[in-house]
Parts: sequence; C-alpha cells; structure tokens
Amino acid sequence: MCGRNEYLGVAGAYASSMGRNFTLRRGAVFLDDDSFSEFYTDGSVIRGHAAWAAVCPLHSRLSACGRVYGPQTPIRAELSAALYVLESTVGNVRIFTDVMAAARHIHAPDRSISERFAESSDLVQSIIRAGDGRCCDFVKIRGHTGGQDYISKWNEEVDARAREN
Repeated sequence: MCGRNEYLGVAGAYASSMGRNFTLRRGAVFLDDDSFSEFYTDGSVIRGHAAWAAVCPLHSRLSACGRVYGPQTPIRAELSAALYVLESTVGNVRIFTDVMAAARHIHAPDRSISERFAESSDLVQSIIRAGDGRCCDFVKIRGHTGGQDYISKWNEEVDARAREN
C-alpha cells in the first residue's frame, strides 16, 4: 500500500523540450511536495454527453465537476478538467490523469494538429494561457486498477464524479 509520502513508480519522465512550463511525467514523483497543489482529473462521455471532474484531496472545496461545452468528446472532457484546475488555482499544480493524450497536446500544441484534437484547440489555448508563469505538472497514472492505495483511491473518486455528472 502506498502512503502519501512514499516514492511512486519507476523513473521515466518527459521533460519539456520547448522550455514551456508544462511537464509530462510517468511514474516517479514525490507526493509530499508542498510547492504543488495536487488534483486528480477525469472526463467521461455517456450516451453522447461529456462531463469532467477535478478532485483536490487536500482542499475539497476546490473539487468540482461540470458539463463539457462544444463537441462532446473524451478529449474535451479531459481538457475541461485541466482548464478548471488552472483557472481556479494560483501557483504550481500537479495534475494526475489516466489519459495522457490531452496533456501531450497541451505540451506541444505547435505540432500538426490531428483531427482528434482540432475541435479542442480552443481549450488547449485557454489552458496554455491559464498556466502561463507557473509550473503545471501532468502525471500519468494507471486508471481503473481497483487498488486501495492513495493514487488509485483518488483516481476512482474522480472517475465516479465525472460519470455521475
């Protein structure tokens, strides 16, 4: 069982090659780093309606969920959750997500935009503006593990909130 102050996973991080303040990570991260506000985010599409959720384990008043505006896609749901986090906080944030595709697009929006992301370019630009001047750390976690460790618990919680909205 993983506690809050334990080291997680194995090393393997993607660092920003463009000098941006967005970092993509997979695995190794310390959870007791007080310089970051932690959020777990998720998106869901059920019967053609997309929703998002963001959960802050240490400050529940910052947790929220909502409906997606515009095209009802999983990527827009994930991006909407990230945008909420950045618009509702100040300082550095660490966003735990089980879907890295959206975060990769935020990390390198200047690459040729695939058809899958073209309908979300408005959200990507809003996220980049909202995160300007601070560190935004996206961490890939395994989703739907059913585990009882700290990360699995919060990932399941945010998934349930996104689905019920």
